[in-house]
Amino acid sequence: MLLATLKQQKDVIFALYLREQMARFGRYSIGYLWALVEPIVHVTVLSVIFYAFSKKDSGSFDFPLFVMSGIMPWLLFKNVISKTTQCLSTGSAIFYLRTVRPIDLVLARAFLELNINIGCSIVLIIAFYFIGYDVHFDNFLLFLAANFLLFIMALGIGLFTSVAQCFKDEVSRIVTMCFRPLYLVSGIFFSINIIPEAYRDYLLLNPIINAIQLVREGYQESFHSPYVSLSYLAIFSFTCLFIGLFYYSVNWKKILDE
Repeated sequence: MLLATLKQQKDVIFALYLREQMARFGRYSIGYLWALVEPIVHVTVLSVIFYAFSKKDSGSFDFPLFVMSGIMPWLLFKNVISKTTQCLSTGSAIFYLRTVRPIDLVLARAFLELNINIGCSIVLIIAFYFIGYDVHFDNFLLFLAANFLLFIMALGIGLFTSVAQCFKDEVSRIVTMCFRPLYLVSGIFFSINIIPEAYRDYLLLNPIINAIQLVREGYQESFHSPYVSLSYLAIFSFTCLFIGLFYYSVNWKKILDE
């Protein structure tokens, strides 16, 4: 019975995934190219700024690789949360189907954003390789672990905010406002190693900067930072997931009654 239920939920999530994919990109493959625009623009603009103005150390990374290794984890975090936050409040009609639960739609959107991020990362890595940059992984497992934990954190936060959005319309605005300062303090365009000790401990409370630094270390061990913590990132991420699941379990029937 349990296996049959899980299989049914898997099928429902996959169907919703295809539905979200079609709504996002349309029927034509050229629509998928738009997913590359945001990371390419970020990498290009920030690389130009780095080359023009920055005198800071980026380790042994070339600037474009340094920026890419920061922007792709950030976009994974941001897009999973932003795309899931409004999915329950705007997709209520589909819940009339008896086999569909609100969490299925959240998971479908989250996995779509994860796959988009993976696809964009692969394309950028291949592009950098053919351009002539030295793209390799010194610790691929660490790279995967950091991205996985960042995704778990984003999923937990997105699940929480998607439920909260059903009851308070202001939630999506608050989420958008929070992204702006987080963008500046999450280590996308700087390394935690160059931050003065007086401020470093405060920045390290931000789990995103831990994730991005660990992703970079996954690319190149020479970018190792003794200040970041994989265990802190794991505890924070699974705590977010637990809070999101608990908040959902308390309120999911109320969502169906809305």
